Amino acid sequence: MELSWEILAAGSARNKLCFRVLCEQKKSRNGRDLPLPSIGEAKLCKFISLQVNNAFELLDFEDINDVFYSKRARNAKLHKWKAEGQEYFDAKHRRHA
Repeated sequence: MELSWEILAAGSARNKLCFRVLCEQKKSRNGRDLPLPSIGEAKLCKFISLQVNNAFELLDFEDINDVFYSKRARNAKLHKWKAEGQEYFDAKHRRHA
């Protein structure tokens, strides 16, 4: 079941998985069960520099400048990160339902 954009947009900032907070949590290297496991500190900082501050904005992010594009993987990594973000919101919705 996919959440509607209206529900996600209406949620408070704390429910959108802030990348600044997540980056601080990942710095400790002590959080095995943190969301978005394939995005490390450097990528989170890169997203923040691109004005993508939370997982909700990640779902809507279009890499028009090919910042995350590579010849080998193309946009596969970005699609994986978006899928992880969507799974985070879906799991959260299932827990609250």
